Amino acid sequence: MDAALSNISFPKVTIPSTLLASIKTDVKLSTLSIVLVAGLLVVSQLFGSRKGKPWVRVGRSPGPLGLRSLSARMDFFKRGRAIVREGYNKHKGENFVIQTAEKEQLVLAPRFLPEIRMLPESKLSHAHVLMDYWVGEHIGADIALAGAQHIDAVRGPLTKTLPITVPLMHREYLRTSEKLFSEVPKDTRQINAYQFCYAMISSMTSTVFIGEELTHRGGWSEIVAEYFPEAWRIRMALKPWPKSIRPLVKPILVRNNRLEEIIAKAEAFLDEPVRKRRESHNQDTDILKFLADYGESTRKIGMQVVGIITGALNTSTFALTQAIYDLCMHPEYIADIRAEAREALASENMQWTLETCKKLHLLDSFLKESLRLFAPEGLAITRKATSAFGLSDGTWIPEGTYVAVAGEGMALDPEFYPDPEKFDGRRFVDKKTSLPLAPEREFHGIEPGNAMWGAGRLTCPGRHFASVLSKMIIANLLLRYDISLPPGQTELKPGAEMDANLLPDMTQMIVLTEVQAR
Repeated sequence: MDAALSNISFPKVTIPSTLLASIKTDVKLSTLSIVLVAGLLVVSQLFGSRKGKPWVRVGRSPGPLGLRSLSARMDFFKRGRAIVREGYNKHKGENFVIQTAEKEQLVLAPRFLPEIRMLPESKLSHAHVLMDYWVGEHIGADIALAGAQHIDAVRGPLTKTLPITVPLMHREYLRTSEKLFSEVPKDTRQINAYQFCYAMISSMTSTVFIGEELTHRGGWSEIVAEYFPEAWRIRMALKPWPKSIRPLVKPILVRNNRLEEIIAKAEAFLDEPVRKRRESHNQDTDILKFLADYGESTRKIGMQVVGIITGALNTSTFALTQAIYDLCMHPEYIADIRAEAREALASENMQWTLETCKKLHLLDSFLKESLRLFAPEGLAITRKATSAFGLSDGTWIPEGTYVAVAGEGMALDPEFYPDPEKFDGRRFVDKKTSLPLAPEREFHGIEPGNAMWGAGRLTCPGRHFASVLSKMIIANLLLRYDISLPPGQTELKPGAEMDANLLPDMTQMIVLTEVQAR
């Protein structure tokens, strides 16, 4: 108490008991009124503000005032994929809302994809989702996502220069794979599938983005390897806290924060190469050249390059690892995929070109089927409404709403895929000609039922690159080796579910048996 107030002497006042009882009654009534009004405001906010068609609830509800939010979140964290799948099957063709491990999310029926697929980023934002999920302002994502240069670079130059970069990618495959294969123990002939895929994708993607010389100069692979674990550590420490509190708790929860050091290393590493690529006579064709021409700071360019490569590592690596597992479980496809690769190479003078990759139709179908059944995202095409809009059925989507589609549910829907639970590596090619059934049935294509690449404006800009990358790695692996699970193992180790996502087991070893040269 303030010292001045503590020295004041207040006169003693006697309050009549009848008046005191009246005051207590009034206080109780006022308190009850406040609680009732507050409750009505909450109910109004939750339900009354949603115009149009009511939202159907699936899974546990967070309850009034979010009192059951923790149990609902934990339930989704443990069995999110099942909850989304059950909701999709029960409310076929309808939208439903779920409480995920982090937020409430509206799951749209596939029939509404045509209505949202061409909405701009200013209406349905992917950047907002990334910033929210990754606590982006604390891991440098705010720097990388300020503008669309990184998306333009992947959608435009990366795709258009594939005829030039495919031979470069193959040289990098040979360089990195030789090192990895030389380290395989001669007695067991076993290699970790996930680590193999990670190393291949990291080196091949880096080579395309910043060039061979920089990739192998020394230091770059360490920067890429260090960024994600540190960013994830920061994200896990800060995500449970309200956004306004994070700057206060960050120094306590994130000890020995190395993120700024890693970003500074990337900036220093790329400083001179960026300056050279801005010179008028420079003829480089890598993505670094394209980003440099925008005139942005080297710090921003560094974060964009690291961010794109990290994104590729955390999507393509899992999908490719699962494809290798599926080959081990379905070895009957290996000989035919190998024969197809040999034939494609022979038609291109034994050179790896973009045309070589395009001729790998069976491998393309196998990869697409593997990704379909793997369905890593139970909730796909997640976006945040940055302004309110309505759907044709009367559903009103307020500003700030998270929307998605049931990726796994769609992938297992017999309306889209006959006998959807069966693995059919030839599902997407003509059984007689082995040619693709249609362009949208190719690995990078987006047929009805496929939400793994997005849709319309919401489509993954790097899917063509990912297709070439995946086919080159698998085909070259099978040209040299037969692959199988270790002796005595007949089933794959179960993957890990997190929220509605599925990750393949990252400890699984595979056996490499060298194929006799022809």
